[in-house]
Amino acid sequence: MRTLILGVDPAGRVVQHDRNAKEVLDPPNGSLLGTHLSDLVVGNSPTGTPLNSLLDAVKGGREATAVLTFKAQRSNPIDTVVTLQPMRGDTEGCPSALAILRMPPPSVEQFLDPALMRHALLDETFRQMGATLDLDQLARGLINIVVPHFSNSAGLLLLESLVAADEPPASQNDGSYLLRRMAIATDDSNPDWDATFPTGEVLRYPAGSPYTECMSTGRPVRQPAMTTPEAIEMAETWLRRPMKLLADSSMLLLPLNARGSTLGFIVCNRRKGFRSFDAYDTEIGMEFASRAAIFIDNARRYNRSGPPRSPCSAACCRPGSPRRRRSRSRTGTCPAASSSR
Repeated sequence: MRTLILGVDPAGRVVQHDRNAKEVLDPPNGSLLGTHLSDLVVGNSPTGTPLNSLLDAVKGGREATAVLTFKAQRSNPIDTVVTLQPMRGDTEGCPSALAILRMPPPSVEQFLDPALMRHALLDETFRQMGATLDLDQLARGLINIVVPHFSNSAGLLLLESLVAADEPPASQNDGSYLLRRMAIATDDSNPDWDATFPTGEVLRYPAGSPYTECMSTGRPVRQPAMTTPEAIEMAETWLRRPMKLLADSSMLLLPLNARGSTLGFIVCNRRKGFRSFDAYDTEIGMEFASRAAIFIDNARRYNRSGPPRSPCSAACCRPGSPRRRRSRSRTGTCPAASSSR
């Protein structure tokens, strides 16, 4: 989220602005100073609109907030949360209100700041996860951090045998891998994602695909841009209809490696118009995947072994324990020599 600050006079004209505002907003005359807020906002010139309501509130000495659509220099108009706070000053040029604009960055600038991505993926991630040991809940939590901080869409897949609580097996003789999709997330509301990539689906990935390469080598696989023919060819190997969702997208596969095995992978996609994955993205993504794999492996081992017994229960079940002998007698599980008397 990006924050811009403007100082406006009683009429709603900009008299001050921060350094970033002039690089983001698109005033009609090229200069923000002296520009009325209505000239920066789409469809808010008539009376009775949210902008005029904000200005009326400021004139009455009240703080107000509304959602306005601002014109941007390098992208389509951006929906912005605007808060106007009344101010007082002794000089004529002092602004009468402070406008605080909170807007998402344009698509051309999203995934651009490595420090923000690293902070979102690594600093906050595992604090949010806590001690989650349920695989389904853990997968959803992890993938909801990857999106929207690292990619437009992402999915987390694990070996089917791992989810079934078996040891991860070696690859099939034909080089394919059977994986289950544990979670999927997107930054839009397109229902085609869930229809095309349903959660819980078990899918065999054929040999020679980027997915099996990631599984067999345990290394990340990056495709800067997937053309429409490549997306169609991939869909045919899965016996699917052509996947327009992946056309012209950048893809990054992050293996989940733990205890010498590749448990699965995280597949990340960035749509056309966003910055493609590069080597630095791969480095950040692998740091996240390495930590995520530890969480997943711990959850897998916990689910296989079950919750630990309490010290009291463990003591009662030791061989030779008096309570153990009494328990056997009451349940009719006495030794054969005793039962024959």
